[in-house]
Amino acid sequence: MRSPNARVTSAIRHPKSEIRNRAGFTLVELLVVIAIIGVLTALISVVAAAAWRQAKEAAVKVEVDGLSAGFKAYKEKYGEYPPNFNDLDAVKRHLRKAFPRITSNELKFVDALNTAGYVPRPDEAVFFWLGGMSSDPQHPLTGPGGPFFAGPNAEAAKFANGLFDFSKRNSLFDFDLTRLGPAEEDVTNGVVKFTGRQKFLQPHPDNPQRLVFIALPVYTPTGTDEARAEPYVYFDTSRTKPSPTDDETLLYVPGDGSRGVAVPHRRAGGGGLEYVNPESFQVLSAGLDDRWSIGVPAGTSSVPAANIATFPNGPFINEMADNLTNFNTGSLEDSQP
Repeated sequence: MRSPNARVTSAIRHPKSEIRNRAGFTLVELLVVIAIIGVLTALISVVAAAAWRQAKEAAVKVEVDGLSAGFKAYKEKYGEYPPNFNDLDAVKRHLRKAFPRITSNELKFVDALNTAGYVPRPDEAVFFWLGGMSSDPQHPLTGPGGPFFAGPNAEAAKFANGLFDFSKRNSLFDFDLTRLGPAEEDVTNGVVKFTGRQKFLQPHPDNPQRLVFIALPVYTPTGTDEARAEPYVYFDTSRTKPSPTDDETLLYVPGDGSRGVAVPHRRAGGGGLEYVNPESFQVLSAGLDDRWSIGVPAGTSSVPAANIATFPNGPFINEMADNLTNFNTGSLEDSQP
């Protein structure tokens, strides 16, 4: 007969024996843990990517609004918003109004741009105007600090090699000069050369010793690869009214057209169709995908009115969805009802 103590002892499981029996996870438990970690990682990645995109988009929007403030400062200083260069007569009228003492020879440089084939595009208009005018009332374009670069032979030789000092412009916006381009570093000589559209125009008729060049840099959004990114674009919408039937000829088509086309946005109102911001201007960004719209043929010079979505109804989809503007708090996609 077994004693009662023996029965009690046999009923007690030794803890060390239990530990030996549960020395590790089973295969099923490991697979469950791995699956959970994978799900959590995926969720974190999605959230992190969304947060990064929102932060990047917010930074570009802040800069769009900053450029917008710059153009408002331009109007305060010179009396009206600057025009685009699709109408050179409007450019000359603007310069005469803003600078009553401008010389007739100075105004000839507007026509010289057309003759040379260097009429500023809407993307180049951003720095051309916001870079500021010269304080010389007779030579606001070619004087010190103006959008043209002029100097004697020694200085002109630097211009011919792409050495333009954009910091000497009388800027109305705090441009990050490293994002004015396109440009490349000349490692041998330790300088940065502007490689965009530039050209010697002619000696200045008012002073033949000063050789006049034009350089037309573009400004790319913050945090982007300036060699690849689509630059900011400026459209003056204060001087004309769009037609509901006529094609839009005020536009910007980059490169081969694969990144689409930017046009000033329209809305219903005022007894018909009008530009958004009909009394001022539009500053646009292609957004984080660097696409304005679906691709168009290279050299496109107009967009059918029927193909232009009206703001805010859109539809703003695909490449246009993340475009940013100075007249909307978020992207075009966000504006849709």
